[in-house]
Amino acid sequence: AELGYQQAVRRVQTIADAAHVFAEAGLDLRSTLREVTRVIGGVFGDACLIRLLTADGQWLEPFAAYHPDPHVAAVVEEMLDMVPRRRGEGLPGRVMSSGRPILLNDVPGLMRRPRRSGDHGQPPDVDASVIIVPVRTRDTVLGTLGIMRESPAVPYGDADQDLLQTLADRAAQTIENARLFEDVHAAERRLRAVVRHVPAIVYTASVGGTSRTLFISPRVEDILGFSPEAFLENTNLWSSRLHPDDRDRMLDAARSIPDGLPLNTEYRIIANNGRVRWLHDRAELITDDAGRAVLVQGVAVDITERKEFEAQQARQLHRAFHDALTGLPNRQLCVDRLSHALAVAGREGSCVGLLFVALDRFTVVNDSLGRSAGDQLLK
Repeated sequence: AELGYQQAVRRVQTIADAAHVFAEAGLDLRSTLREVTRVIGGVFGDACLIRLLTADGQWLEPFAAYHPDPHVAAVVEEMLDMVPRRRGEGLPGRVMSSGRPILLNDVPGLMRRPRRSGDHGQPPDVDASVIIVPVRTRDTVLGTLGIMRESPAVPYGDADQDLLQTLADRAAQTIENARLFEDVHAAERRLRAVVRHVPAIVYTASVGGTSRTLFISPRVEDILGFSPEAFLENTNLWSSRLHPDDRDRMLDAARSIPDGLPLNTEYRIIANNGRVRWLHDRAELITDDAGRAVLVQGVAVDITERKEFEAQQARQLHRAFHDALTGLPNRQLCVDRLSHALAVAGREGSCVGLLFVALDRFTVVNDSLGRSAGDQLLK
């Protein structure tokens, strides 16, 4: 009875110590898995291997292996390519599919002793004792955790299986947290890669108090000549570069976003080289589940070329229908408007009046005072 009590105490202490190590593990998945295999391999003094289910649910990929003996560790690393990986195949696949642990003794051909100096030929096969348990959280099986004892004088028993399953259950939440953290960072990296190639400025800003830029895409440097770091460090950079004619309007619009009013406007901003750039800025408020304002997300597109083209078109249109000297409507515009008025009058049965004004003795001014004086008189 005393021996059984001591064994129970050691088991509880082992689980508590391992759980503490797992809780202190970081969020890097590879480091976490190495730490889990190190702790569990140390508990049993045997090889330990973790496989995780791939995102498509079809494969069990080996992620970490451990053994305190470096020679055996080399064999374990070699085995990673020998054991079937497809879900449902091999011992790990059976555990993955069933969700139940497996304990096997006298398993042939799983390991080979590493060749020592002086050995010749292939290393002989070695029988092994194996336990493989599911790594699970609630109803989800993340993968498998296995331990392996080479040429066991004392093969594994049910108590070892129970202990391994308990340790796997303690490690599962740590593994899941690390994997979720890795997934989030992978998604963030993919998003940043996409954002990096979007021909616009994508940004995120805080709300409440002094608004700060939390993220701004690298494209801002191509458009405005300021690095993303400059916007992150200087909270007033955006407002200080607004065109004077647009500043008050844009500051009022920015202050209205936390009230739930989306931003959808065009404005001018002065780039680092002093050139005026036109931006079409669309931003909206992001709220949490309780409806509280969390962030402002927006996209600002450089529309400078479009604005310059529109201005050029407007100038050409103005020149076509206005006198270049006086800026007054020319004969072509007069005929166009007169034709329109006559058409309306014809439909409505109304009349149209035309006033003709002539300057008498204008040639006298040109001949006596010069054409520049005549131009001033026309203006």
